[in-house]
Amino acid sequence: MTNPVPLEQYQGDPGESESSSSESPEPMDQDENTGGGQRQAVSPINSAGSDKSEIFEPDDQPEYFEVWSSDATSEDEEEEELEKSARPKRVDEWSETMSKDRITTLTYNGIPGIQLLDTERKYTVLECFKLFVDDALIKLMVIETNKHARSKFVRYGYHEGFLSGWLDVDFKEMSQFLGLLIFMGFKRFPETSCYWSTERMYRMSVACRIFTQTRFHRILAFWHFGTEGSDTVLAKINPLISRLNTNYRKYKEPDQILYVGRSTVCLRNKYIFEPSLGAVKKGSKILKVIDQDGYTYKTKILKTGAGRREQTMADVLQVLDGFLNQGRLIIFHNLWIGLDLAEKLLSCKCHSIGMIRKNSRGASKELLSRSIQDGDLVGVQNPQGISIMKWQLSGVEYFGISTCHSLETPPQKKPAKSQSESTTNPEESQVPTFLRDIALSESIFDMHEKFNVNTSPVNEQVKWYQRFAYDAIVNTATVNALVLYKALNNETIKMWDFRDKLFRELVDIKQLPSVSSDDEAEEPDLED
Repeated sequence: MTNPVPLEQYQGDPGESESSSSESPEPMDQDENTGGGQRQAVSPINSAGSDKSEIFEPDDQPEYFEVWSSDATSEDEEEEELEKSARPKRVDEWSETMSKDRITTLTYNGIPGIQLLDTERKYTVLECFKLFVDDALIKLMVIETNKHARSKFVRYGYHEGFLSGWLDVDFKEMSQFLGLLIFMGFKRFPETSCYWSTERMYRMSVACRIFTQTRFHRILAFWHFGTEGSDTVLAKINPLISRLNTNYRKYKEPDQILYVGRSTVCLRNKYIFEPSLGAVKKGSKILKVIDQDGYTYKTKILKTGAGRREQTMADVLQVLDGFLNQGRLIIFHNLWIGLDLAEKLLSCKCHSIGMIRKNSRGASKELLSRSIQDGDLVGVQNPQGISIMKWQLSGVEYFGISTCHSLETPPQKKPAKSQSESTTNPEESQVPTFLRDIALSESIFDMHEKFNVNTSPVNEQVKWYQRFAYDAIVNTATVNALVLYKALNNETIKMWDFRDKLFRELVDIKQLPSVSSDDEAEEPDLED
């Protein structure tokens, strides 16, 4: 019996435009999982070519994902200066006499803690993970992945079940696929092909017990989530992000203090490590709302140039929707804010603390230009009780803003780890409250970033929306599951052990060999 001849490229319905079928289907090789005959052997993922052909599809907008390095002045910052010169100047009354009596008193009226869960019973690692990446979300991935793959392989005029090179993925396979992505995050090799390599230095029997190499790469190539808001650039990732944000918010109510920070997701590993002075990276900024436990309540992928004043305010208010008007304290990290945003949050019954630029609109020019020495902390206050602080460390000047601090705010004593420390360093035990809160936000986000997997061989072989999906599932959802697992079970577990257990429960294969990792790092410890 002769081998079947692969079908021609699917050309779409007669009424469709030519642009909808411009991408050629991927040639196939032999895959024992498909049950088909011999096919032409090529690599499922094309690693050659430009960044545009690797990361983006024809209907994407690559310029949307250009991120300037922090050492360079971007075009958006230049536009910001032009816009600032065109805006009317803001004149505020500032007084060097700062009083805590001007500060608006807010009362927190929330009920923090875990909700909708039975705190009396033990939860497994998989149960905690499924609170966020639930069965409905996995079924969505199954439906949209099969739909996306069929659009590339089904020939018009043939029955939809008669395919060339694609076997529909099911719920179990998608769960195992997610488990293998998590596994590749803590057991890292240079390339995904190394997990199936027979070379002695890479040889292992884990990945090959779950998928063939071809099947894994094929699912990865067509991993899809549908579209939501087809008129937006982020339509391909919106369905996943919106569902995850809903699940994040569902099971935990934050305490009075929330931390809002900005991180960068690079679309390729090279953008993380290569020198980038004056260079443009492919990636995007992500705005996150987290608490002191490192639990993420909401994420938002920012538009290029989101550092501008109006866009920053809109993004912050959108990501904080549902947390305002409750008497909270919002502390910002790695994000420039200003007087306008501080006043807006104060009108929404929220205090705010953050860093401002030296040339921030409306700030006291006398304070910003004043010369100070290392260790000094000076400030001014306006009639609304908003204070602008300036301090210097190691010759570098810093500027901050707060709606709940003044120079009269009593300092907090830093808890001593030992009796000797409390007696030998009395000066270091006194830290101004404002600087204490700024430093705490940095520590919390550092702890949060240590839990994340920033580099993975998967990053080199996915489209931009798959890269964001990987970060959302392997990092954010997994870290949230870890936080709930610790709280519900009153158990201490390292992130590496948690990922290992989660991987084994997702793939659901008995007697997997033990896996050791050289990438296991010391558990981050947040100092009180």
